[in-house]
Amino acid sequence: MDGKPLVDTTKVWEKATAHISHYLDLKKGVTESEVVEVLGDAFKLVGFVKNTTTLIMQKRFESFLKGFNSEGTPTEAQIEKLIDYIDDETKAEFIADTFSKIMLARSSKACLIMGTLLNEFLEKKDQLTHDKLVCMQALSQFFDDDIKNFNFIRGYLHNSKKRSVRPTGQFIGKAFSSAISEKGLDKHSVFLTIEKAVSAQLLVKYNEVKLDIAEDDPSISSSAEVEEYFQVTEPGESLNWYIIKCGLYV
Repeated sequence: MDGKPLVDTTKVWEKATAHISHYLDLKKGVTESEVVEVLGDAFKLVGFVKNTTTLIMQKRFESFLKGFNSEGTPTEAQIEKLIDYIDDETKAEFIADTFSKIMLARSSKACLIMGTLLNEFLEKKDQLTHDKLVCMQALSQFFDDDIKNFNFIRGYLHNSKKRSVRPTGQFIGKAFSSAISEKGLDKHSVFLTIEKAVSAQLLVKYNEVKLDIAEDDPSISSSAEVEEYFQVTEPGESLNWYIIKCGLYV
C-alpha cells in the first residue's frame, strides 16, 4: 500500500486540505463578508488571470510532483505522511504557503527543487528551520537562469583562494569573466543573480579594508583600499546541494 499510486486523488487531497484548514482555523463565513462582496469584481479578474495561466501552472505543478515523487504521481503513503506532518499551525502555514509558491513560481526547475525539498522534509520528519524557509522563499523568486547562475556562483566562490569557513571570494577581474565565458553564461545575467542572491540571504556581501603603510614613516605615505567580498550563507549552501541532488547542474 505504501507505494500505491493515488487513484482517487480528489478524496485524498480534500482530506489534506481539510487537515490544513483545521490548523489554520479558517472560518466559512469569511467568504460571505461584505469585504468579499465589494471585491467581487476583483475576484472575477483573478479568476480570468488564473484561467489564462492554467497551462504554465500545470507544467510547474507537474515539475513539483516530479521532485516530490520521481514517478510524478504522489503515493497514498506520501500524502498520509504530509497529513501526519501537519500537527500545528506553523506547519500548516508552511505547507499551504509552499503550494502557493509553486502556483506562483517563476521557474519549473525551482518547482522541481521545492518538490524534492518537501519530500525530504516529510521523509526525515524534519522540524522547520530558518534555512529551509529562506531556500523556499528564494526558489519562489528564481528564474531558470538564476538557478543555473547561482550554481556557477557557488562553484566559483568554492574554488576561490580566499580562505574561510564557507565559500568566499570576489566577482572581479579577468578570471571571473573567463569563468563566465567558459560556462557559456551571460555576465549581466550572472550579476543580476548575484544581487538577487544577496537580497534573498543566499549570499552575504561585506568589505575588507587593506592598508598600505610605509614602514619607515607611516605618516608620510599611506593608503587604504576597500575590497568587496561575497560569501555563501548556510541557506545558499543548502540550496546548491538541492540543485545538484535534482541533477540540474554539478
